[in-house]
Amino acid sequence: MRKSAVLLLLTHLLVLPLVAQSQPAKVLSDYIKEINQFNKRNPQEKVYLHFDNTGYFLGDTIWFKAYTVLAEQHRFSPLSKVLHVELLTPQGEVIANRKLMIENGQCHGEFPLKRIYRSGFYEVRAYTRRMLNFGDDCIFSRVFPVYDEPETDGNYAEKAMDSGFGVKNERKKEKKGGKVNLAFFPEGGNAVVGIASRIGFKAWGAKGEDLQITGAVYNSSGNSVSFLSTYHQGMGFFELLPETTSYKVIVEHEGKQYDFNFSDILPAGYVMRINDTNEESYQIEISKSPVPPP
Repeated sequence: MRKSAVLLLLTHLLVLPLVAQSQPAKVLSDYIKEINQFNKRNPQEKVYLHFDNTGYFLGDTIWFKAYTVLAEQHRFSPLSKVLHVELLTPQGEVIANRKLMIENGQCHGEFPLKRIYRSGFYEVRAYTRRMLNFGDDCIFSRVFPVYDEPETDGNYAEKAMDSGFGVKNERKKEKKGGKVNLAFFPEGGNAVVGIASRIGFKAWGAKGEDLQITGAVYNSSGNSVSFLSTYHQGMGFFELLPETTSYKVIVEHEGKQYDFNFSDILPAGYVMRINDTNEESYQIEISKSPVPPP
């Protein structure tokens, strides 16, 4: 998916004036060709579900129709033959699932909302086995309000949620972050061993506030290989030439030190960098690791 995004970005930027490299056209076209070949060898699917309503009452039935398409072409996918659809409670438990046969990229199904269920916000998830290769972010998800059955038949203006029996209408809350949180954003998506990379970062506190930090990046031998400091609203970047796939980052905030691991580093691959040399042009650099990617 990231490589597809890179291709779209390159297509957009190429309409702008570029600062030419020693061999720009041939090298750039070669990389674009390799990206296209990767997408052909590893096609990605997307699923979309069309529902009969935007909210339900206990005793109703959720009806849906599903469409499975190829992500790049938005055409019905001939690859997967089974669609997995799940119904989750407000607490995040799967209480019903369907395995539906996909024909010509389409299928349909339903989930009866039994009266023994509790009201709350229910989630419907859908995916093919192939989609799981690309991470949970690719799974289709939709959340619906499910209200208690009206006390008066047909009076659907009564929209109440009361789980009862001490069951709360919320999922378990994730643990709050520490006093200092730090996220890394390698330019181009990932850093790669053997290629100089620009690593963006964002620092924030337990309440989401921006933090000002300073720190350094250390290798496995404990030697500092780069330094970092926030520039604006908790954000900044540092330069790194990775020699391994994991580094330790130690930052300081209000006199205290905090340790983090930076491991968004691939053993092989490509890195793209974009430099705005002036107001009218951009410079695009695409580097390939010494070891070819698998």
